[in-house]
Amino acid sequence: MEEKINFERPRPFSSGFLIPFHQLKKPIELVVQTSKIEVFPKTLAIYISPETNLHQQIEELDTFAVELLQKNNNQWFKNDLTKDAIREKYSRTLSSDNYIQLKCSSSHPPKKVYLDDVLQEDWTRMMKLLDRSSDTIDTIYITLICHGIYVQRKGFSLLWKIPKLNGYSLTDISNDTEIEECKKEIEQFWLNEIKSYDQQVHQEIALLEKTILAKKERVKHYLDILMGCQKYMSSEPEWNTSIEYIKQQLFKYRTPTVS
Repeated sequence: MEEKINFERPRPFSSGFLIPFHQLKKPIELVVQTSKIEVFPKTLAIYISPETNLHQQIEELDTFAVELLQKNNNQWFKNDLTKDAIREKYSRTLSSDNYIQLKCSSSHPPKKVYLDDVLQEDWTRMMKLLDRSSDTIDTIYITLICHGIYVQRKGFSLLWKIPKLNGYSLTDISNDTEIEECKKEIEQFWLNEIKSYDQQVHQEIALLEKTILAKKERVKHYLDILMGCQKYMSSEPEWNTSIEYIKQQLFKYRTPTVS
């Protein structure tokens, strides 16, 4: 994740406890762009492509949650669960086929539901349109909020909610006016992708800078040894040892040039 994740101590929630997550004093918000969604009576299964940075962000959140529980579980909940037991009891967000399942029904629909940017009141009708058997909706933008870790006796998982869902119809999405209206969601999605890629690039640069620094220090070390040779005669063992060391190290690390 781009920003540091802050967390609070567990507090009672429903039939368990919630360990709240925040970024910049707000709940963690992600935007999903998808065309693959499966509708069930009480849940929506949303496909997250493994090729997107969003997939990586969700995986990182799960990893953070597991490590946080492993570090603080005994102190917070006064039990003797081992790290392996916590890992086994933790349900990761994404399934093996890269779907995230979220509770969503006619009694608990998203707060803001749109079809082609028009607010919808009938969630039951919207569920039928969202069903993969329907050819009405082509692209769906879903806002996901991660509220933190939901801790229950049976196990642990992240608590996700959908505050907003916007579906765009196949026929209207090609219209310039409709594209203009949904541009905010499109731009936000790709902004998140760019930010995640930027974080990845900076991590790669940091590793390269470490490697460069190590190589520079290695060169300085060899030069220092060579300068130290000047105080010995070539017949002295210290001179031979130093030269042999430099030779071995250069053969070990130097990349051969190709003519």
